[in-house]
Amino acid sequence: MVDERWVPDTDERSNARMVEALLLRHNAADAEFVPLYVQTATPEAGIGEVRTRVAAMKWPFDVVVLGMGPDGHTASFFPGGDRLDEALDTANTAQVVPMRAPGAGEPRITFTLPVLLKSRTLYLHIEGADKRVVLEQAEQLGSELPIASVLRRATHLDVYWCP
Repeated sequence: MVDERWVPDTDERSNARMVEALLLRHNAADAEFVPLYVQTATPEAGIGEVRTRVAAMKWPFDVVVLGMGPDGHTASFFPGGDRLDEALDTANTAQVVPMRAPGAGEPRITFTLPVLLKSRTLYLHIEGADKRVVLEQAEQLGSELPIASVLRRATHLDVYWCP
């Protein structure tokens, strides 16, 4: 996962909960999963521990599959995010940053754009005609949608869309 809501893995909105329930089965049960949530009140309070966890991971990622929301967000790069500029800054050396945004619901933690761009294989998967329109808007010169930062900077991005 490239981001996480700041909720425990017992919460139904937790990405870690979904990974553990649906993906870490059969042979995949032996995979090492590194959760991005730690038991602190805020992502800002837990960022140190999360950064220590992710620093120990194997880099770069082999495969990253991104989604895109109807507002043009990907990962937790939300329009109006309080640390959006930091997360999208290609000179940023931080691997993860906290994120709060009006459209995000809960506070979040997300890998930064430089980390995602260094992955060996990068995919964008979107579904529905409405998201196809958003993708087309993001492809326009000067688009400020967060996904546009990925589209402009990725040198190896494959986009998969289904109606």
